[in-house]
Amino acid sequence: MNEKVRIKFTETRVVDDHRKGTPEEQRFDAGKTYEMSARSADRWVKRGVAEWASDDDRATAAGASADVTLVISDLNRLQLGTATDLPSNEGQQVLGLDGGGDDRARKTDYNDMKVADLKALLEARGIPGGDVKTKADAVKLLERDDIVNEAIAAGDFDVLHVDELKSLAEKDGIDVSGLTTKSEIVDAIKARAKT
Repeated sequence: MNEKVRIKFTETRVVDDHRKGTPEEQRFDAGKTYEMSARSADRWVKRGVAEWASDDDRATAAGASADVTLVISDLNRLQLGTATDLPSNEGQQVLGLDGGGDDRARKTDYNDMKVADLKALLEARGIPGGDVKTKADAVKLLERDDIVNEAIAAGDFDVLHVDELKSLAEKDGIDVSGLTTKSEIVDAIKARAKT
């Protein structure tokens, strides 16, 4: 679904915290209206940080992100092999596969995890952890991985860094060696996704 819709943010959001305050920052300011893909807009609204600019926008995007599972903490525990010790859903909101459920996705709070579990999770996800010196470093890598996976699932390739785009292209067998700009790489990935 590549249709564009408009949403008005009710809370200010920065897409990628480590770019905050830099020229590469992608920011959505509270009270402003933005046009974006129906799938991305649907997910922002379901998180409870934006609202539809019009009923037409709502109708166009209805269920656009319904095929994305956002129960990340359970997946993390499955990867760690501790799925038998899953926390209760009390006080947390979950978005189901059918697009129904609660308005916000449940996210893992990596700060609540032990360093050994964080390192095991990095290894399970195939994230190089050689530069990890502190718990904060591990948390930052895992949070970025969540953002990347979420963006890929939503087809929102513009939020990815060039190295992440190149890695995705390589995994998908897309030759980007002759491409020199981020937008060219994004276009190549989007073109492949349509086929």
